[in-house]
Amino acid sequence: MRKLRTQWHRWFAWYPVHDVRMATKWLQFVERRWDKGEKTGEAEWRYRSVELSSIHLPSKRDEPRAR
Repeated sequence: MRKLRTQWHRWFAWYPVHDVRMATKWLQFVERRWDKGEKTGEAEWRYRSVELSSIHLPSKRDEPRAR
């Protein structure tokens, strides 16, 4: 039987969560997915940090030109 892999989703941590490194993240964007826990085997949310480079910020090219 093939293992179903869930995808990571961007989510705003509006309450404290622990990422895969057990660092607390709060009031910032993280990625999460629903997955089975490695130790318990029970399904749970897993979190990881979002690198700032992966967040799309408008570049100078996207700004309207001054005339």
